[in-house]
Amino acid sequence: MTDENGARGIIISAVHNGYYFSLWGFIHHVITTCRYRFIMTDNISSIIHKPTKDTSEETFLKGFFLVTYVLLIPLHVATIFHPNIRMILYVVLAVDGIAAYRLVLITAAKQVWEAKVHSVVVVGAGFLGLNILVTIIGFILKLFGFTGDPSQNETNITELLHSNAAPFLLILGLGVAGPIVEELVFRQFLIGFLERYIPMWAAIAISSLLFGLIHMHGFTTAEWFNVWYYSAMGLAFSLIYALDRNVYMPIAVHVWLNLPLALATVP
Repeated sequence: MTDENGARGIIISAVHNGYYFSLWGFIHHVITTCRYRFIMTDNISSIIHKPTKDTSEETFLKGFFLVTYVLLIPLHVATIFHPNIRMILYVVLAVDGIAAYRLVLITAAKQVWEAKVHSVVVVGAGFLGLNILVTIIGFILKLFGFTGDPSQNETNITELLHSNAAPFLLILGLGVAGPIVEELVFRQFLIGFLERYIPMWAAIAISSLLFGLIHMHGFTTAEWFNVWYYSAMGLAFSLIYALDRNVYMPIAVHVWLNLPLALATVP
């Protein structure tokens, strides 16, 4: 049976079992069944995470990638440059990250190709789940008095989108390169590193919280709201990644989230 035929059977089974009338039940059934079929028929994910010793070149590229990221983003060095230069730096950083993790990414690409329908379902359900989770977290925070006023991070993005930066650079930088860099840092590197020493759930929690803190620019109520808002996003990305240990999944969802904002700058 082909992957496509199998997926049709999964969806039909979900409908016949009454899950159609429960969105979460339907999504859970599809993802769980697809994941079971994938694990039973493919061992690529275990290859992706099989411990290997980096070459000196890979070690240098990964170190350069992480150090440059810390300088540009958490330490805000990128903000001193013209918006066009900033976007170019993001693209260069993404290229360096891809080069550093090229072997993992090549194997992960094979995993996606051999389970195309499964991958599409995961990305689609992941995007839907992310939006639901963020909406719920935002509602809960407002109940406790946290406001949804624009944070400094949102203000910076708005100013960047309305700057004199070239639209195609904004699309590449914010819409594509940014998500690639953040997912390689917080999911591929950070979760992969932490789970060697702590349980997976703890690695996901730390990665999600740090993802939120990295978007914080002060200690106002709006900034604290922003931390939990982005932490919820980080949690969604981390769970999507943990499903198959494939960084392409959260990258796709992240690009899906960012790209429309960047495309809106095109005249």
